[in-house]
Amino acid sequence: MRSKTKMGRLREDLEQWMKDVSERVDQYKAELPALAMVVADLTVQLEAHRQFLLKLGIPETEYEKEIDNGRGIRLMSPTEVLAKDDMAWVSYKAEVEGTVLHQQDNIPLRIGAEAAIFEDALIGKGIGDTVHHEAKYLGEGDAKGKMIIFDVQILKAKTKLNKEAPDVGTGAARG
Repeated sequence: MRSKTKMGRLREDLEQWMKDVSERVDQYKAELPALAMVVADLTVQLEAHRQFLLKLGIPETEYEKEIDNGRGIRLMSPTEVLAKDDMAWVSYKAEVEGTVLHQQDNIPLRIGAEAAIFEDALIGKGIGDTVHHEAKYLGEGDAKGKMIIFDVQILKAKTKLNKEAPDVGTGAARG
């Protein structure tokens, strides 16, 4: 009996790997509805808790500060600048040749997560800044290959608790 060729072994390994990945995907798909229910339940509980505290006269800003504190983050001051792993809430408009392709308001982005093509342009910028970023449009249709222009306004930002604000320590500040 002939021994398997190197290519044959690689093919079998690849097929086994694909089978393993497929099984994991099926497992995650099966668990997803239960996880979605847990998240929905926690969201409802959190909102009920928030409403209760607001009725007691606790300001929304204090409530958010306590939630953030528990998550290990804090609101950035207007004098601080964004860095990798900070969270920014932005509004943006994307245009190609003067035509608005997409627009969104008050969306959260983690800087460095690569969820938006303009994230790196936000590094070193602060709350209230508007960033102009250009990139080649890679989508389909008439705009493919043309320059897309993003105008991004930074509305709010949060960072890790251990990154001190400039007036308290060594955090990054505007120059």
